[in-house]
Amino acid sequence: MFVTPSGDKVFIVDGGHIHLWDARAENRRNRYGLSFIESFWGAHVGMTPIEQRWDFDRFCHYGVEGAAKSSDPACRPFRGRHDQSRRGCWC
Repeated sequence: MFVTPSGDKVFIVDGGHIHLWDARAENRRNRYGLSFIESFWGAHVGMTPIEQRWDFDRFCHYGVEGAAKSSDPACRPFRGRHDQSRRGCWC
């Protein structure tokens, strides 16, 4: 959440950082595909508080609905702003 000098809160979506992928085993061609997703998984594990980390299977595939909900500021598992009571949060 960005807060302006006047105190207004603005939610900003950086389109370059909302991703949807299918890294399930059946969608990987070779070991390099696994290495690729494991590098992102490592970043997730390293930068996300333990209580908010996703398991590897969920990280590999969370679907279109999951991607849309994870961009909701009330439902962001990576940022610590997590309120399951709002709008059917899935995380």
